[in-house]
Amino acid sequence: MKKRKLDKRNSGYGQYTHYVEFRFNEDKNFFEIRNWCWETFGPSTEFDIIKTSGAKGDWCWIFDQWRKRILFKSEKEYNWFCLKWGEHFKKIN
Repeated sequence: MKKRKLDKRNSGYGQYTHYVEFRFNEDKNFFEIRNWCWETFGPSTEFDIIKTSGAKGDWCWIFDQWRKRILFKSEKEYNWFCLKWGEHFKKIN
């Protein structure tokens, strides 16, 4: 997993501030963290649906053939994520 800040090159810039990217072999981690986000921040949907519908949410995800990401709306959600999963990053990286 890699933690990153969104910039103008990224889809979702302006609506989301940070994302976590998962490698091709980290599906289990992706689903575990997505479920945690659902329980912690409430329901969400895929980024493409949010982008086309104009819906808003505290978080969303991208899961396609190129990327597996969870995006966070603000520093608040991102910091909650880091508090919960920070040790997990140390074990993986």
